[in-house]
This record gives sequence, C-alpha cells and structure tokens, in this order.
Amino acid sequence: MVTNSRKTPGIRGSYEPLNMPVPVQVVPGLDGRPAKILETRKPSRVEKVIDLWELDDEWWREKPIRRRYFRLLMDSGGVLTVFKDLSSDEWFSQRY
Repeated sequence: MVTNSRKTPGIRGSYEPLNMPVPVQVVPGLDGRPAKILETRKPSRVEKVIDLWELDDEWWREKPIRRRYFRLLMDSGGVLTVFKDLSSDEWFSQRY
C-alpha cells in the first residue's frame, strides 16, 4: 500500500510567468516604426515590418494596457516581436 504524503504532485509552491516582456532599445525611423534594435552588442537592422497591431485592454483599470506591436524581419533573417508601451513610451521585446 502507498502512503499519502498529502502533497500535490507537480506543484512546487510558486509559478513563474512565461514570455515576460524584456526592455529593449529601439531606434525608430522617420515613420515611427522600428529601424534598428540595440538588443545585442551589434545593432540589428530591421529589413521589413511583417505585421503591425495594437492592443487596448483593461481600460477600466488605473493602468490600462496600451501597446503597439511590430513583428519584424531582421537583417540576420530572424523574426522578432517588439512593442511600444503607449502609456510609458518604452519599448519591449516579446518572445513567443
């Protein structure tokens, strides 16, 4: 017979959020869209904006979520998603 340890399997006591936004330095072009990302030692140039969308959520809270997202094709060939927090004017990278 197996004894019951009264512990719930798989729960370690705390949870960590996934894919948290990371602050990133963005050099915008004349149109306000990202032109360079200074995320690494070598600045990465944006080849193309693949997609652009806005998120307006939780408008009833003291600090609503207002973001403008950009899905970017970088000069390295990689794809990066960044957003500008429209409330604070800060840029973040968001991994999916």
